[in-house]
Amino acid sequence: MLDRMKGPILKNREEIAVMDRANRVVLEILEIMRSMIKPGATTAQLNAVAEEAISGAAKSGSAD
Repeated sequence: MLDRMKGPILKNREEIAVMDRANRVVLEILEIMRSMIKPGATTAQLNAVAEEAISGAAKSGSAD
């Protein structure tokens, strides 16, 4: 994020690690969604699977 008055906000290693984990979770969910998108699939079904995957990732503490 760039605040024009203050310049860029620099991230430390821990913040970058959190961002990396979030990116991995999103990638995993998008891959699941890709395999589900077919004629007849509803957004409610996709939402339910995404919510379950997000919840599982949060509980396990792992994106892998």
